[in-house]
Amino acid sequence: MKRLLYFFCLPFSIGLFAQCDLPEPYTNLPTGSNLTVLLDSGFIASLNFISPNPYIVALTSSNLVVGSADLAPESLINGMQSVAVWGDDSFTNDVIEGAVDGESISLQIVDGIYLYELNSLSYVTNGILPITSGGMLYVCAGVIYGCMDEVACNYDEYATQDDGSCDYPEMFYDCEETCLNDIDLDGVCDELEIVGCIEPMACNYHPNATDEGDCMFADVASCEACSGEIDGTGIIIDYDLDEDGICDSIGCTDPFAMNFSPFATEENDSCEYLNQIELKNIEFSVYPNPVTDRMTLVCDKSYSRLELSISNTLGALVYQQIIQNVQANTLIEIDVQAFHSGMYFMNVSSPSAFISIPIIKK
Repeated sequence: MKRLLYFFCLPFSIGLFAQCDLPEPYTNLPTGSNLTVLLDSGFIASLNFISPNPYIVALTSSNLVVGSADLAPESLINGMQSVAVWGDDSFTNDVIEGAVDGESISLQIVDGIYLYELNSLSYVTNGILPITSGGMLYVCAGVIYGCMDEVACNYDEYATQDDGSCDYPEMFYDCEETCLNDIDLDGVCDELEIVGCIEPMACNYHPNATDEGDCMFADVASCEACSGEIDGTGIIIDYDLDEDGICDSIGCTDPFAMNFSPFATEENDSCEYLNQIELKNIEFSVYPNPVTDRMTLVCDKSYSRLELSISNTLGALVYQQIIQNVQANTLIEIDVQAFHSGMYFMNVSSPSAFISIPIIKK
């Protein structure tokens, strides 16, 4: 018993240093003649397998598999098993498909990833050979391919050779697409938080802001107006440069433009509209904007889930939709015919992105 225990402990200490290809079970057809090896129930019980599906193979001196049998408990008959070791047939002289009389046959056991040498015997056509005792001698451990990087989402603790299949989470997220750091629990990772003004009527309004920052408001009574940027960089413009108390009259005269000047009486072609302003790192865009009946949301990337919502300037929700498995460059049409004229804010969120887009309904 002590000797058997030694054999089973051995793979765990040297298995990683002796790797090999494990022999596969016999898959050829019967060749017409064979040696029957009978494995006694007491012998099988003494082997103490560590895997649920061990099997035994018979190999010739040239490593040709000429027989095999399953050693799982459910495959045994009264705890016993037999192995048909197939001999070479007589009708394919140019190809050796089995053992020949007197040839040395090696019996090997595959137990999980470990390979053991069992008894050796000589092949005898139509013979019967019982095995009632013996032990397994460790040979090597099979190669298991998989991801071996512990920080990868698909790390395989049993892999012995890396196959380049490692899959890693997006930066700042874990494998469940949850933020690693989210102190305010708003679903936006701390590293991706954007501090900015979230008041739509402020000159420095930032539609992508996730944390509220300072806002700047123009004083119309003092001839002030917003410069028109909607990426948080907007500033207050003074339309009374000569400080004579009279507002300057040149500027954007279109009230639907983002830089509309309430004081301008003469157009200077400076009007800027939402769909003409390029915002950095935005993964979504909307057109037309301003919109009359229907507008289209364009997604630059693929998302497993998108949540769309539209609110008015008072914060009331007027539209909501959840879309699964959105592909890159998908066009999502939104019907706004029932909306009253005015400004609205579309919030688009995914596991990795969030944006608030101002829209104008004519």
